[in-house]
Amino acid sequence: MAGPELPSTDALNTLGLGDALLERFPAGLINTSWLVVVPGGERRVLQRVNPMFPPEVNADIDVVTRHLESRGLTTPRLIPMPNGKPYLETQDEVWRQFTYIAGNTYDAVQNTHQADEAGALLGRFHRAVGDLEHTFVNARSGVHDTAKHVANLSTTLAQYKDHPQITPVQALADEVFELVNGLPDLGDMPDRIVHGDPKISNIVFADGTNEALCLIDLDTLGRMPIVLDLGDAFRSWCNPLDEDEPGAEFSLLIFHSAIGG
Repeated sequence: MAGPELPSTDALNTLGLGDALLERFPAGLINTSWLVVVPGGERRVLQRVNPMFPPEVNADIDVVTRHLESRGLTTPRLIPMPNGKPYLETQDEVWRQFTYIAGNTYDAVQNTHQADEAGALLGRFHRAVGDLEHTFVNARSGVHDTAKHVANLSTTLAQYKDHPQITPVQALADEVFELVNGLPDLGDMPDRIVHGDPKISNIVFADGTNEALCLIDLDTLGRMPIVLDLGDAFRSWCNPLDEDEPGAEFSLLIFHSAIGG
């Protein structure tokens, strides 16, 4: 079926889902996702992939999720499309299907038990991919290159020094510079396979038990020092508020539970 908020009938037929039932997922900022129920009752996740990701990113996802599954971890798996590939291109759109993992996602950590579970899951993930040898097609570079970001900020401030809003912006920039100068030297930490965006909303929790089941939104997989993946996780997990709300906090109670997990 097709209609408002649904792919076109032509797209569904091309995807082999002309007889499926679809319901739009309300969450998700980058890719557009639907819960799909095919004849017979099997549930899947259909996604229209954001153009910011090359279609080949799905090859990386396929390799890593196969490896995770071989290590006994729960993970969404790509379902081959009608062309036999893990994705299908129709005109200017890229589509893919994942196996569906029932559970709940949250925009903020609900309690310390959930934080402990999230930490344990991320640890299992890092351990499971620790022996995977893979050259990523979608190689993300410079995502956490602090020196590069600071240099870009300095250049931009100089370029717009006469802008009418330069005074408040400069004040914020000065705070950034001061904080950056206080960062510890991480030394020569090796790059490892990481999730790349392990925020709390990218973790599926079991209904009722709040057991952390798996990580989702895998387009950000790549290599970087593991401490950066942990830092990105704690930035999200330890803020009791939604990440878009002002007045963000860092809860040490949640942090201790997460790092303990």
